[in-house]
Amino acid sequence: MFNVRVNVLKAVKLPLFQGLRTKSTTYSKSRVCDHLRSFQNLSFQRNKDTSSAVNGEEWNSPGLENLLAQLQEAVGESTKTNDTSITEPKEEKIEENFLENVWSNSPKSVDEIINRPFQVDPAVQHLVNMIMRDGKKTKAEKIVATALTIIQKEKGKNPVTLLRQALADISPIMKLITAKRFNKGVEFPIPLKEKQRRRIAIKWLLDSSKSHNSKRLSERLAREILAILDTTSTCFKKRDHLHKMCLVNRGNAPIRV
Repeated sequence: MFNVRVNVLKAVKLPLFQGLRTKSTTYSKSRVCDHLRSFQNLSFQRNKDTSSAVNGEEWNSPGLENLLAQLQEAVGESTKTNDTSITEPKEEKIEENFLENVWSNSPKSVDEIINRPFQVDPAVQHLVNMIMRDGKKTKAEKIVATALTIIQKEKGKNPVTLLRQALADISPIMKLITAKRFNKGVEFPIPLKEKQRRRIAIKWLLDSSKSHNSKRLSERLAREILAILDTTSTCFKKRDHLHKMCLVNRGNAPIRV
């Protein structure tokens, strides 16, 4: 086993000393050192050539200097504008104005409906993603845009704001989960985050929209949102029933609710 390792080491070192050692002749240690020194000088010369090429005249052009200066100015401006005095209500006001400008006029064509900026509001984007089937997101966006246009014609207000208000009205605060205790399933309530509350509200919204007599999903969706705003939707019964069950089972919670 030891001989095999020695042979492997010899085979690895063979390319480095290929021109210095043969079967018939042997060289001194000085010749080996000279060979290593020449190899190191060659690699150092290559590194020197590459560094000189990078630091040449073509890299010191005024265009690059101007670009670096612009980057430094941009970084300085960003540090100045990073002030903690900006409050959230101002941002919401800007977003509201932008959405009012977007939905101020009714669309004249289908292309104008599809090109609405759905990425502006997370509630609209969440609704589009839950309506989407088989990856057909453009079709889902068209359905939501048509529903929002119907709401705008009925109410005369920003439909995105009305959609957020409707989802906030029917969204639950808590939900029930089942866990095993002493080989028995026990239900207890847990609080929900904002995205979880919105998801349950959208699910109830889509389920209740099936009760409306219309072939188009956009019309059924718009009618259900209008019913929620008028407090005549069945989603309120689902929310109240869930809250009632959470209160009944609050004794099973690990933390007193």
